[in-house]
Amino acid sequence: MSYLYLADLERRIEVFGKSRGEELARAAKAPLLARIPIDTELALLCDGGRIEDYRSEVVTGFASGVVQALSK
Repeated sequence: MSYLYLADLERRIEVFGKSRGEELARAAKAPLLARIPIDTELALLCDGGRIEDYRSEVVTGFASGVVQALSK
């Protein structure tokens, strides 16, 4: 998890400090696949045993990044 997005305030909070994802990906010579937000909807679905119902543009983008990385 990379950040918390507060939709009502249109605000992004880096809960764990400034992301170092790009830096770590470069050091590993690997692509950065996504920056995944902390999402209360995901937590609720997990708690309810319904994770398969989760839909998110971030997850779709992550999946696309994985497919691209694997096809290289």
